[in-house]
This record gives sequence, C-alpha cells and structure tokens, in this order.
Amino acid sequence: MSLKTIKTTDFSKDIESLEAEQSDYIKIASKYKYVPPTEKDGLIKEVHEYKCPDGSVGYQIFLRKIEEDKIYQMSKGFGKEDKYRTYDWRELIKD
Repeated sequence: MSLKTIKTTDFSKDIESLEAEQSDYIKIASKYKYVPPTEKDGLIKEVHEYKCPDGSVGYQIFLRKIEEDKIYQMSKGFGKEDKYRTYDWRELIKD
C-alpha cells in the first residue's frame, strides 16, 4: 500500500461516528470524552479534549494507520482551534 491509498480511503464515517459520540457526551458530562487509542480494521482512532487560552474547549480526532512499516496520521479538530488542529495524512517519524 502507499500513502496515496490512505489519502483516497474515505474515513468520513469513522469521523462522523466519533463526532456524534462527542456531541452526546458533552451534553451529559460538560466536557468532551477522551478516547484512548483503539484499533479496528487496521485503523487506530483517538480523541483528545483541548482547552483554549480563553477557557473554551474543543476536541481533536486522530486517525493513524500503519502501511509498509510507516505510521501515518491525520487529524480533524473541532472548536475554536479547529483550523490549527486539522491536517491531512502525514508520516510520523519514529524516535
């Protein structure tokens, strides 16, 4: 597989599912739900809440996939900092 394969795969249903879960959770708990790294069908999903300097909160969805022994990640942000926290697939460099 190649990075091109990752870019053309549609993960919108995964993001929509996590987005719906967060929307429901904040109504109950007044915060966004941390979702630890969870793997299903080779896709690792993770969600973090973040707090802005003005006190508002948002969350960030991370999707990771391993192909050809390389780790790729994309992110979708929600909230005031969404445009700074959203990026397309990129290779993560291993330490």
